[in-house]
Amino acid sequence: RDLGRRRDHSVRVVLLDTRYFMSRHDGELLGEDQWAWLETLLAPGSSSDARNGDIGAGVNHRDERGRKRLTQGAEENRDNDPVDLTLIGSSIQVHADSQRMLMGIIDGVESWGQFPQEKQRLMDLVERSASRTIFLSGDVHHAEIGTSPAGCELPSELVEVTSSGMTHGILDEVSNQYGLRTYIKLVVPVFLIEWLWPRVGRLRRPRFIATNFAEVAVDFEDQDDQDAGAGAEEDEGQAAAAASRYSDVNSSGGGGGGGSSLDGGRQLSASHPISGGGGGGEQASQGGTSGSRVTGSVRLHVRDAKGKVRIRKTVKLADLEGTWAEV
Repeated sequence: RDLGRRRDHSVRVVLLDTRYFMSRHDGELLGEDQWAWLETLLAPGSSSDARNGDIGAGVNHRDERGRKRLTQGAEENRDNDPVDLTLIGSSIQVHADSQRMLMGIIDGVESWGQFPQEKQRLMDLVERSASRTIFLSGDVHHAEIGTSPAGCELPSELVEVTSSGMTHGILDEVSNQYGLRTYIKLVVPVFLIEWLWPRVGRLRRPRFIATNFAEVAVDFEDQDDQDAGAGAEEDEGQAAAAASRYSDVNSSGGGGGGGSSLDGGRQLSASHPISGGGGGGEQASQGGTSGSRVTGSVRLHVRDAKGKVRIRKTVKLADLEGTWAEV
């Protein structure tokens, strides 16, 4: 909170647990307790547990499979005030459109796409909360910034930045016997070839496979009309600072084994620093509707180990607003 020049803007970071309650048999990913918590956070009053007073009572229950519930008392979970932007971190990709091509061909590629009812529930919650939202994810051993046009998954543009991995890239998993890994790194480009994907929608986009980390920079005063993919050029000082942050996280063992750089809260704050820009716009309400639009933008960067920006996208805050009634 207290971001921007006038210290009147705010950003919420939500980290989801997509492991503890996962059940492919039941088609369950978050579990009802986590859903109740998330609904209370994004859309207060919409959760059935909140309406029944369960969360407020802080009762320690176990679910039908005997696992400890995540419900906490209301006094421990009061961060549901209106914010200008919500960042939702998921260890697996939410909008995994490129992975749909691999379903049935390669096993073990996890995403929200394997839980269609859960994904639709998440999309409905984001729309109902009217909160400007960007998704953060990892786990796929490459970095990309995926989008879906307004009116498809959400009434507004869906934006997701994926960063993976922080400690080693997918080519590091190739055996180095007879120098194979060294040879592969010499002949394989650090970007996946875009024509491997069909020219459908926004499937053809940059995918960076070397070690990387991502940044989310929020500027509440930016009213530049530049194209969404252009972004501002980074000076050498910013790149050096970013590389230094990456080095600190990498040396501390963050990201583990080349998996997701969003596997833990500590890594999220390190690999996705949030910087508040100016304070130009009016204070936003919980909803991102036309009556509460703010100026400004969110700059998304994927950087390599040396801090060089490899993928960039600028998203206007106004493009993250809307309801199905407006589509």
